[in-house]
Amino acid sequence: MRFSFPFIGIFCAFCTLLLYGEDVYTTSISLVPTNGGVWVSWMANVEEGEFVLFGAKVPILSAELVKTSEIIFQQKVKGVPQQNLYRYGSFLSVLNFPYVAILPVKTNYTDEDILPVLNATVVAYVPEKKEEVSFQVKEVSTEEETPSPILFQVKGNVFRDRVMLSWFFDGYKGQEFAVYRLSVPPQIGVLRTSRPIARVKETWYEDMPPVGGPYYYVVIQENEFQVEEKNSVGPLWFPVEPVTNRVMGRE
Repeated sequence: MRFSFPFIGIFCAFCTLLLYGEDVYTTSISLVPTNGGVWVSWMANVEEGEFVLFGAKVPILSAELVKTSEIIFQQKVKGVPQQNLYRYGSFLSVLNFPYVAILPVKTNYTDEDILPVLNATVVAYVPEKKEEVSFQVKEVSTEEETPSPILFQVKGNVFRDRVMLSWFFDGYKGQEFAVYRLSVPPQIGVLRTSRPIARVKETWYEDMPPVGGPYYYVVIQENEFQVEEKNSVGPLWFPVEPVTNRVMGRE
């Protein structure tokens, strides 16, 4: 492993590790159009940090793409406590990029720093225009979506001390989601007889399951029991998949 951090950078990183027991990470990025601009919000696991917002014309889903992205802003700010994380926000008068990623300031980024949906947007941002036509379109689509099925895109990332789930829900309007953790492949019958491990209104959830596995996660909206590839993820092992499993998988 190659280290190119200056002495101060190493010292700060060491202090952060002592204080928080893990690397700084960002999550729950959100772009909310407002009158005269865009409100960018995100969450992190530190009370105060320095963050950089990258912008690009394509989704920023790798460290290599971070290098070719434009820096929109870089700022050191203090967050507001929310659950076990801290909420941050910044106002932009204009946003000229359809895709963004919010990351803690680092000398070098790796692919593990990029968490699609969590800290890097995967849906193109399109500025809202206050026109009558746009409101009429929204009214028609709302009526058509009433009986529509769940449109999920669930992703799971396993870290050394947690499993991070995030999902994109087409038409999200603050609904409540139920998160299930199962030890067997998910089926509707199993889901109906199981109790959710959490009910959240966010589009992310952190889980700290017992060491082992495999684990299967399912996220549903309210009581709409449905098991699809889009709203489930697994099998996952925590904190890592057994070596025997990985070896057998290659044979």
